[in-house]
Amino acid sequence: MSVNHIENKDLVELLKSRNMNFSYPQRAEETLRTVSYYKIKEFAAPFNKIVDGKIDYQGVFLKRYYQDTIKIKILEYLYYMQLRILK
Repeated sequence: MSVNHIENKDLVELLKSRNMNFSYPQRAEETLRTVSYYKIKEFAAPFNKIVDGKIDYQGVFLKRYYQDTIKIKILEYLYYMQLRILK
């Protein structure tokens, strides 16, 4: 199975063509170096729509990934703090 590598600038264009909004468009390529395209798709999945057989991210902002990641980390640390208190 052959997989074609897509450059980050092309991934940004792909997301834009699917109506994803960027809070900071100038940092979109940099973000894709640290956050995979598939992870972004995973976080955006509950909000996307299928239009004419294609994914449409109308109204989805890339910053949502960071907000959710921060929430998950905070909950994780609170859980470990609770375990230490209960010991």
